[in-house]
Amino acid sequence: YLYQGGKIRIDVDEPRISTPEISQEIASVKVDTKIRYDEKTRKTIILKTEIIDPDGNVAAGESSRMTLFGQSETMQTQRIYVREPALWSVDNPKLYQCKVTVYDGETLLDTAQSTFGIRRLELDPVNGLRLNGEKILLRGGCIHHDNGPVGAATFGRAEERRIQLLKEAGFNSVRIAH
Repeated sequence: YLYQGGKIRIDVDEPRISTPEISQEIASVKVDTKIRYDEKTRKTIILKTEIIDPDGNVAAGESSRMTLFGQSETMQTQRIYVREPALWSVDNPKLYQCKVTVYDGETLLDTAQSTFGIRRLELDPVNGLRLNGEKILLRGGCIHHDNGPVGAATFGRAEERRIQLLKEAGFNSVRIAH
């Protein structure tokens, strides 16, 4: 892909999302967004972040003022709290969307969106791997990196189909061999 952006833009592969604190009542979603700025003067912008629940409703959001200095990269961290989160699990993969927009006053400069699940992973020698507090046994396999007759190119639907077939066969983890 070739990305084209303005003088103020969200960096490629942003935002970075993590869920450091989770309970049944509330989840803390940490959103790190890097903004690139190519001009030489100082500029103040608004970074607006929305968390959209699996049903398409805005579950939470936050706006932050950012001061950008000439020809720089600036990281902004936002903590957004989602009430009564729908937790992601292997059998029930509830997914949220994080939509980040950058404004100069009322003018939209850039937007980025990312999909994520709210879940807690824990690993220790006594309990092994736990997902949302439940012990999970990995049932995995090693598969080749290509999609058979389709070849080594990655196509979204081919990857989805491969995962669907593996889940139907009872797998819940995969190692890709290159």
